[in-house]
Amino acid sequence: MKKMVEGKDVKIDEEKGTYLYCIVEGNANEDFGNIGIENSRVYTIPFKDMSAVVHSCKAEPYNSKDDEIVKRWILAHQNVVDKAMKKYGTVIPLGFDTIIKGDEKALKEWIEKDYSNIKNRFEKIRGKKEYGVQIFIDEKTISKELDGNEEIRKMKEKIGKMQKGAAYMLQKKM
Repeated sequence: MKKMVEGKDVKIDEEKGTYLYCIVEGNANEDFGNIGIENSRVYTIPFKDMSAVVHSCKAEPYNSKDDEIVKRWILAHQNVVDKAMKKYGTVIPLGFDTIIKGDEKALKEWIEKDYSNIKNRFEKIRGKKEYGVQIFIDEKTISKELDGNEEIRKMKEKIGKMQKGAAYMLQKKM
C-alpha cells in the first residue's frame, strides 16, 4: 500500500509496526535480547546521534481485558526503559503502547521530522530522572481537615450567598 508522507509516495506495510520504548543518546546498534513485551526481542535503531529502543510488532495496540496481562505488559515496558537508562544514562521515555506504523524507515522518518524537538528535550532532561507519584488519602480524614480550614469555611459561606452560576465557578475553584 502507498501512503503520502510529506508530499512523497512511501510504501508502507500496514501490518508491520515498530513499538517504541524510549529514545537514547548515542548512535548504537544494540540487541537487548528478549526482554520486551511478551518476550519480544528489543533492539536499537540508530539515527544520527540518537537511537530508538524498539521491538517489531503488528501495527495495532496491545489490547486485553485481563488486567494482569496489561500489568505484565506495562511492567515489561518499564523494565526496558530502566535497562536503557542504566546503559545510556539520559532517555526520553515514551508511553506504553507507542507504535509507529511501518518498519525502520517509517521510524527514522518520524524521528527526522521531530529531530530538533527531541534534541531540545535531551538538553532539558539530561541528568534528570522522571518519577510518577500517586497519593492515596481517606476521604473522611481529608474532609475533617478541610472542614477545619478557616479559608475553606469562608469560601463555603460566600458560595451560599451567591447566584447559582457564580457559585458553581467558585465551587470548581475550591
